[in-house]
Amino acid sequence: MNGNNVVANIGHQPTIPLDVSIGLASGPARPGFELQYAMNVENLSSSASGATITTFNYDPTLSFISASPAPTSQAGNTLTGNQPSLDIFQGRSYQIRMQVPPDVGLIGTELLASASVTTANTDGDPGNNNASAAITVTGSYDPNDKTAFTSTRTSGSLYFINQDSWIDYVIRFQNTGTDTAFNIVVTDTLPATLDPATISLASASHIHTWMVQGQGTLKFIFPNILLPDSSVNEAASHGLVRFRIRPRQPVLPGTVIENIANIFFDFNPPVITEPSVLVAEMSTGQAEGPREVGMQLTLFPNPAQGSIMISAPLPMRAVQVFAADGRLLIEEQLSDRTAHLSVAALPTGNYAVAVRLDDGTLLRERMSSYVDCAIPVIFGSTFSSDRMEHRKA
Repeated sequence: MNGNNVVANIGHQPTIPLDVSIGLASGPARPGFELQYAMNVENLSSSASGATITTFNYDPTLSFISASPAPTSQAGNTLTGNQPSLDIFQGRSYQIRMQVPPDVGLIGTELLASASVTTANTDGDPGNNNASAAITVTGSYDPNDKTAFTSTRTSGSLYFINQDSWIDYVIRFQNTGTDTAFNIVVTDTLPATLDPATISLASASHIHTWMVQGQGTLKFIFPNILLPDSSVNEAASHGLVRFRIRPRQPVLPGTVIENIANIFFDFNPPVITEPSVLVAEMSTGQAEGPREVGMQLTLFPNPAQGSIMISAPLPMRAVQVFAADGRLLIEEQLSDRTAHLSVAALPTGNYAVAVRLDDGTLLRERMSSYVDCAIPVIFGSTFSSDRMEHRKA
């Protein structure tokens, strides 16, 4: 080459279809205090997304304070943000501040929120373009905790072998010391019952890095987080991280899935959370706890073709339709005891319908849908609030 430089243009065409996902998590909800949400949008593929539109629907009980980045528009309890294209494997984080009314009567109330993302370019996997979060209003609480939510959201203590697939863990922390926390590290030595190869990060409250070390020690590092102490700025003293993981297979009835987290504030000894415990068992198909007499959901016609009438004993707040694998397919806000729901886009199959009433009660029923008079294909029903797939290489 005699010392000369040669420039060669090499064409490259991505072989992985576009896949953009969204995750949503919340901090604690207490009467009179702020409630913070963390939303994360990520391009899991090697294709550009084109312009993105994110929407965030919050519980009408709450009042909107601010968001970063600021929403493009607000209509009722829906925030909409128009953002530029996500480059390959690029992520974008959103922080949303809400106000919980100073009403102790709200303790025990479940606050619902949902988020979605659309892209200008065609998304090859729209199943992870929606996410939701539910948080119960509490009074006094331990500010450093770890909670688990299974795929079906049917129970807070049971993992149903024939219905659940994922476990979502939320680790929350708060600086209750007397000075700013400059660096925070959260570690989680995963038990043998969980498969570290299936970890998927959903969202976090602050910029961070994460890794898996050794045989399954999950480590989240929040460098220069500058988390103020609660006596100086209570609202800003909170943080959280959320991830998803699958149990190792096979999961046998009676298996106990127990997990804790260690939270290191600067050079202080770790704060160890109370154990999060799930027990695996086969589902009987019955909801956890007794159902109040008369609290039934009516779907007509069922099987349905084109549309369906939904009737509930109390005014409904929202309806969701899930596929057999837990994908959220339809979500609509409601405000009456009856509603018409279009299911014309659903292929022949069996689905799960979940309705949230105004009093917070969650009712579930199965629904079959058929197209062109085909015989409905029956699947087992499942319930899920969001999905997050692995990053695609």
